[in-house]
Amino acid sequence: MDNQIKSTIYFFVFAFALSMLILLTGCDENCNDGNYKPYDCLDREPSEGILRIEATLDGLNPVVPIEVYYGDFENDLLYFVDTLDTFAYEYWVPNGDYSVKAKYSARIDNRLVTVYSIDGGNISSSVTNYCDGDCYTEGRLVLDAKLDLNSSLQ
Repeated sequence: MDNQIKSTIYFFVFAFALSMLILLTGCDENCNDGNYKPYDCLDREPSEGILRIEATLDGLNPVVPIEVYYGDFENDLLYFVDTLDTFAYEYWVPNGDYSVKAKYSARIDNRLVTVYSIDGGNISSSVTNYCDGDCYTEGRLVLDAKLDLNSSLQ
């Protein structure tokens, strides 16, 4: 065989071997560490999340009436009302901004008065990137509607 033909054959064999090596080992640096999606991965972004409302129950307040609003409670977009008879309760709600207004009875200077506790925030899902795709996690918002007489007296 001619040296030029041998060189051409060696070149193509070398190029083919190098191509196969690159294909078999992969060029995706993100997957080299085995960072694959977990088995319980949510492939689609959830449209709902968990709203947890925490309240204070005591002798004057064995149950606590609450009002949950879309956005800021001052906008008067009431979403639902409930009465809590436990220290915390969770609801599934669409992602977005929420606020809670809890109504308490309190004794201040030997007078029985009505006190409101208000809190608000946002529920949105989060995403984690893996080499074989994205995983979503439901949003979670904890609203603290506990009675705090120290802050209400200021």
